[in-house]
Amino acid sequence: ADISTLKRTIRAIEIALYIQQNPQFLHNLPKQHLPKPILFGLNPERNVRRTRIENRLNERLQNNALINEVETLIKQGVEIDTLKYYGLEYKFVCEFLENKYSFEEMHLHLQIAIQQYAKRQMTWFRKMEKDGFEINWLPNNLDIYEQVKWVEEKLKNSKCL
Repeated sequence: ADISTLKRTIRAIEIALYIQQNPQFLHNLPKQHLPKPILFGLNPERNVRRTRIENRLNERLQNNALINEVETLIKQGVEIDTLKYYGLEYKFVCEFLENKYSFEEMHLHLQIAIQQYAKRQMTWFRKMEKDGFEINWLPNNLDIYEQVKWVEEKLKNSKCL
């Protein structure tokens, strides 16, 4: 593990907490001193994104793994309303466990909801770009290791590392 990354993460949390407790800090800071974020994004072709979402959901539902996870959390005392708050998968599985859906209906509704969420994310990113944020879109033809190297190179060139 990269120790400097852990240190940077801890420092970022400390700064965020300080700003949260001292909101006037940002108002008194000259704009040129504000850090410029470096944004990275994944933007596979629509059909690839859909297939990945379907495959991931199928893997999560295989052998009732996701359902067992939710049941275990409920047995440990996590409230169903709390679980529903934490994500689409938990929401729909809780509703399945409450007999609002059959397994097939839950699977279909969850798949549609995740696809819609992914579409909203892409709309959000396009708006960010229109608002002047630069997003470094990872090339779709790279495997995960090549993507990591690509990101590292971008970070080195930005003098963040």
